[in-house]
Amino acid sequence: MRSSIRVSCFCLLLASALPGASSRAELPPEVYRAQQEKAAEALQIKVVSVTARETKKKDHAQVDYAISCGRAQGEPT
Repeated sequence: MRSSIRVSCFCLLLASALPGASSRAELPPEVYRAQQEKAAEALQIKVVSVTARETKKKDHAQVDYAISCGRAQGEPT
């Protein structure tokens, strides 16, 4: 009897925990924009150059990119 109660309690706990773990709440893009505007700091990355190299395979093509970055204008050195 006790083992069946333990199993039932475990199943109940597991069933109540799973929906919360598997479901995520996504915020609309406006919320992220508002958070960015309110932020005290922002990171800006200046892309200096981009080089693309395409490798053709038998069943697909692969493109690799090399990106060089520098400081954005107004950033301290």
